[in-house]
Amino acid sequence: MWTVIPGNLDYRYDRRVDREFLSLFDHGGDFRTLTEYARTVRYPVDLQFRRNPKTGAQHASLYVGLTTVLDVHWRPGSVRLAAHPSFHGSGFHRSWMSWTALTEAPSRSAAIDSYLDTVIPKAAAGRAAVEGSVQAAVSSFDAEDRVMLDREVLLHFRDTPTKNRVMDSVTADLLHALRTVPVPGAGPTSFGGKCDLLAIDSSGRLLTVEVKPKGVPTIVWAPAQAIVYARLLRLWTRHDPDAAEILSGMISQRRELHLASSNAPVPPPRPEVVPVLAVQRGMSPEHRNRLATVRSHLANQGIEDATQLKVYEVTLAGRLLATGGNI
Repeated sequence: MWTVIPGNLDYRYDRRVDREFLSLFDHGGDFRTLTEYARTVRYPVDLQFRRNPKTGAQHASLYVGLTTVLDVHWRPGSVRLAAHPSFHGSGFHRSWMSWTALTEAPSRSAAIDSYLDTVIPKAAAGRAAVEGSVQAAVSSFDAEDRVMLDREVLLHFRDTPTKNRVMDSVTADLLHALRTVPVPGAGPTSFGGKCDLLAIDSSGRLLTVEVKPKGVPTIVWAPAQAIVYARLLRLWTRHDPDAAEILSGMISQRRELHLASSNAPVPPPRPEVVPVLAVQRGMSPEHRNRLATVRSHLANQGIEDATQLKVYEVTLAGRLLATGGNI
């Protein structure tokens, strides 16, 4: 695997990890309990792998809702752990933050499990109880026609000027259109580039998913944010010749750990990218109407992605309920 962005690319997305690192989380690996937590625990728990395409640095994150309760950083032959300082009083040992030979990992497994048993319920009762629960529910629900692949999806840019140029190119017309949308309140003046969730459907299309709990005012502007994510991922798939291989590799690694179902399709060389909005079931009629107004306004202003946007309501069991394209 490469560790720098190739000379002809301005950005890349690639979260495949090295085989030695992945094996730490399989049925015989030293950190297999993290995979077990993600697959079976009765809380909104999710395990995701991370690789920095510019540096090659790799780690795995165990989420409870939106909160990371444990990071496992890896380099050949050694690991170090990390957790937010607010969790250190729940059994996290500060000595775990130093690089340690993998041969020492088994001696720590019982203490790590004890820490997770303590911290997961605490984290689930906090921020994860709202937006985190919705996001974790969506990310964990695989259907026959959909496999969730990743969360907190980011492109890695060559440098800051490149990032600013690309973000301007994908947001300028949206920001202009939102200035005249007929709903109360000030619209967004900028957009972030971190997509909540990435999925792939049975036809090989990529779904860039913006997740919203039912009660937040930002639901109104969520169609535009979902469109930004789709545009960024579309740029990547069209300009990176390795995009399909990268996606296939990520799917294969999650499937190997049984974190994704075995029916995940093989993406085509240039997959279609579709923006998706997943809102917790039960949003107010006011939010529903304003969201629909924003979406219609964007479509009337010539934003093609607004007509392609798929809107779902989501249960806390993770089931996406189709709205027939309307809300």
